[in-house]
Amino acid sequence: MTILLSARDALTGILPDGWTLTEAIRRGDKTLELQLHPRNREGLGLGIEWTEEEGPAFARGPRYAASYRRGPGLVDLSDPDAPEALRALAHAACHALAKLDEGPSLALQVTRLAPSSGDPIDDALAQLPSAISDALGTEALPNDEGWHLLEVKAMQRWVRVAEAMFRCEARNLTMILSPSDPNRPAFRRGLRYDLIYYSDDLPVSEHDALYARDRRMIDAFAVWFVSWDS
Repeated sequence: MTILLSARDALTGILPDGWTLTEAIRRGDKTLELQLHPRNREGLGLGIEWTEEEGPAFARGPRYAASYRRGPGLVDLSDPDAPEALRALAHAACHALAKLDEGPSLALQVTRLAPSSGDPIDDALAQLPSAISDALGTEALPNDEGWHLLEVKAMQRWVRVAEAMFRCEARNLTMILSPSDPNRPAFRRGLRYDLIYYSDDLPVSEHDALYARDRRMIDAFAVWFVSWDS
């Protein structure tokens, strides 16, 4: 049974009439965010983090743990004025998911970066095209919006980097991998590389607008990248 079907089965009888589990968004190597919404999204939904990782959680069982999380379009249960009905629903959903002792692995299945003592950018250029192509559109790198990988190429920025260029209709998005440098800012850090992103569509000053526009792809690629470069 798939992750989404298993989660839906666990929540049978808990969701109010008209509520659905709409999607499972990858948030980490063994963590997904399940989004629960009322019919036609008429009102705030709930975000439930379902994981096999160790660490703090609202509810923990023999195999899984679950917590609620906030985000755009989701109720903030840390707000004292949050509706009690949604708070009770979140608690029930977390306990139902955490208590499962059988179910699918939540681990992300990714082809990892092959070890090498050579130039890291040459390694990225050699391995990224096939690794991204194999993952794009799968659970490892969801692609509901229809992004296409155009090319992976070397560029000279502050250092020599590898750039993976994507397009979705009129939108362009470039993921930049550079050799790891803890003294430079990065969106995500892997074992050998740092990751940032940009687009020729928007000026650098509108970086927040770029993230808001392409958040789904940026977050999905970042999760895949960290697992690939681990």
